[in-house]
Amino acid sequence: MKKNCILILLDSITFDTLNDSKISKKLFPNLDYLAQKYKFKKCVSNSNCTQFVLPSLFSMTMPLDEGGYDYGVKHRNTTFMEILKKEGFKTLIFSNCNQMGADNGYDRGVDENIN
Repeated sequence: MKKNCILILLDSITFDTLNDSKISKKLFPNLDYLAQKYKFKKCVSNSNCTQFVLPSLFSMTMPLDEGGYDYGVKHRNTTFMEILKKEGFKTLIFSNCNQMGADNGYDRGVDENIN
């Protein structure tokens, strides 16, 4: 039996802020609850801005690999979501980031992209 997985990516929230429960409870009470109940992992991106980092996160490649970051994951060999889909997981993206639309290939391997 496969386990379910939820991957939460938060832009512009630092690990030290989430890791300090005193601050976290005031700023993000729901995230603080999750952080206390489950183990949060520190993740460091390989770039400093959303547009550059998204292709890397969703394709496990460097920002300038496979034609660069201008078109997201549209021209990348494979995406993380395609791998999950192939393994039988249902894949959804909920985002308010204008970079994560179908125009940039973020619909690849995704059952539903609510953007």
